[in-house]
Amino acid sequence: MMHFPKQDVFRKYFSDYKMNVICLDDIEDMDVFKTELRQLFKLMKHRGNGSAMRKLIEDDEDYKDVYADTLYTMSVMVERPKIWEEREKYLKKDEVNYNMCLAFDQIEAEEREKGREEGREEGREEGTLSTLAGNIEALMKNLHLSLEEACAALNTTVATYNKAKQI
Repeated sequence: MMHFPKQDVFRKYFSDYKMNVICLDDIEDMDVFKTELRQLFKLMKHRGNGSAMRKLIEDDEDYKDVYADTLYTMSVMVERPKIWEEREKYLKKDEVNYNMCLAFDQIEAEEREKGREEGREEGREEGTLSTLAGNIEALMKNLHLSLEEACAALNTTVATYNKAKQI
């Protein structure tokens, strides 16, 4: 609650409303909520644990039929904005509600593919660096060049060679 002196000019811009705050971690039984708050709060309890969220969504039929405002709130609260951005993909046949299970499946599939692509890119980079290190060492051995000379011949730096050796 904010305290304003009686003569404060800003006092008229603030209302003194009662606010109820709940801590989801303290609530054992989410079934006491009879609206879509139950789905939202259950999901939020698992927001840091992707596999727990996945299990919850798969096991609870209520996530197959979610209103748009609930879908939006869920996407914000579990930090998955893509669910809301691509909501038309998850629209049910009734064209009113959304299937959160389908949304979660598609987002996870896209994230897995992105991870695979990042892994491929890292692998290519590591392979290139490994080849570079081998070529520098071959020049040093076969042509009796110093490390600096071999790096200069391949238009690279000693720092890059050292990075390649660490991989």
